Amino acid sequence: MNWPAGWGGPSYRIWAVGFCVLSFVIANLGLDAIIAWSLPVLMFLYPVAIALILLTLGGRFFANDPLVLRFTLGFTAAAALFDFLSALPDGIRAFLHADPVIARVQAWLPLASQGFGWICPALLGLAIGLIVRQIKQRKTRSANSLLS
Repeated sequence: MNWPAGWGGPSYRIWAVGFCVLSFVIANLGLDAIIAWSLPVLMFLYPVAIALILLTLGGRFFANDPLVLRFTLGFTAAAALFDFLSALPDGIRAFLHADPVIARVQAWLPLASQGFGWICPALLGLAIGLIVRQIKQRKTRSANSLLS
């Protein structure tokens, strides 16, 4: 199988060998290492996924306005980043000097020590997004009423 013309880059054989070698290395790390490295990623992705699912289910209440989605998911992702940092293996956390930051965030953000520190920022992002949406709608209505 060949790459489409004009794409350039490595051949199919190079990609296949590369993925085989990568899979071999990952498989030989052991289950503990795989879990240790996948847990931080999951701690970041789960809050964003949960917020996105809830926003999609409740989207009819705000007409699926992208502005509300952006604010909510942005605040959720920012808070989930601290869950990501706190779930990193000890050596990486020490290398990044993340422990003082994590301790401050856990002391300041409600539910952060239980792994739910993203809930309050998500709700704050939702509230800000809804307020900005309302302001934008009022400006649009007033501009339309001036035109008519």
